[in-house]
Amino acid sequence: MAYQTVGASYVMNHLDVLSVVDVRPRSMFAQGHIPGAINVPFDEVQAAGEDDMAVHYGIAFDAAGIGKHDPAIVSCQAGMHAQMVCDMLDSLGFDSLKWYKGSWQDWAADPSHPQQTGAVPAHA
Repeated sequence: MAYQTVGASYVMNHLDVLSVVDVRPRSMFAQGHIPGAINVPFDEVQAAGEDDMAVHYGIAFDAAGIGKHDPAIVSCQAGMHAQMVCDMLDSLGFDSLKWYKGSWQDWAADPSHPQQTGAVPAHA
């Protein structure tokens, strides 16, 4: 496992430094997300590439400007899908990812954490 598990304080301290990739569906992302996050919806990547989701996620991250050696934080609703994405990308040689274990549920539970709403262009 080449990715690192991180918590909310790490994310907060790196918001201006690292990309945050949120893999929740577009509708959930639009309702609220970590400011500046990029939406790469798990459900859309899964539908596009059931034969080899890892490869399709690699393509989607590349389209979002995140290469194999670029550090990025991966988040979802509760952490499960984000970890699956980190596992898939790890198998492709992505070596600088950070899995935000608590993801949106953890982030939104703290009113001091900034939040952004509305849709932004997705990369899928």
